[in-house]
Amino acid sequence: MAKSFKGKPVVTSGYGIGGSIPAQISKLSSLNIAKTFLFTDVASRAPTSAGGFNAIEGLDASLGNEVLKQFNIVFDYKNKVLYLKKNKNFGASTEFTPVPNP
Repeated sequence: MAKSFKGKPVVTSGYGIGGSIPAQISKLSSLNIAKTFLFTDVASRAPTSAGGFNAIEGLDASLGNEVLKQFNIVFDYKNKVLYLKKNKNFGASTEFTPVPNP
């Protein structure tokens, strides 16, 4: 996945409690979730933060609301299971939406 971001410029991809989230933005050619849901040309970001939550070791990239809004989601914390059900947004294209300065 890291090759998808090679050479991409670093931009402000969002804001959190710790301030801006610098990242490289790219489109992944495909994303397969649980061998059940296949997406193509998926907008994604690779955070370049040196510290904080987005500086998790081994994190190649993150997906945001563009993918998540295509599902109704249930988190079963007790059993450590995530349930996804397609909703009316399933199949919508994904795009990175630049964030305004707060």
